[in-house]
Amino acid sequence: MEHMPDDNSRYKDVDYWDERYKTEKCFDWLGKFSKFQHLLEKHTKKHDSILISRVLKPGGRFLSVTFSQPHFRKRLYARCEYNWSIKHHTYGDGFHYFLYVLTKGEELSPEDAALERRLLEEDKAPPTPITTMQYEESESDFLGKFCL
Repeated sequence: MEHMPDDNSRYKDVDYWDERYKTEKCFDWLGKFSKFQHLLEKHTKKHDSILISRVLKPGGRFLSVTFSQPHFRKRLYARCEYNWSIKHHTYGDGFHYFLYVLTKGEELSPEDAALERRLLEEDKAPPTPITTMQYEESESDFLGKFCL
């Protein structure tokens, strides 16, 4: 990919982004920065580190900007083992984007904890049986009677 950095640590460098957006022709995949700047500024500071769940300190935040709606994305994020809370915000006109703010060291909301329990129970449930139609011997080759 043309705009991928050589090393992931470059994502934290302002000059990487400045240079990228000078040359990148199309970056409206996320929408204009002004549309979600207020959300990012509310949840991050310029000196914040960019880390992932396993290495976040208590109070650290994982931010995710995506097209994925909460009923899809929360299925992935709602896990007590991650030891984080989940909040989401919506922005955009017509086509919506979602910002998820996951804060390390905070409990899941009762709603998100219930979602996790339901998902874990679904994993334990036996698969739904598939009902097939039984045909008389004379009907067993009914598909073979079609001329294609």
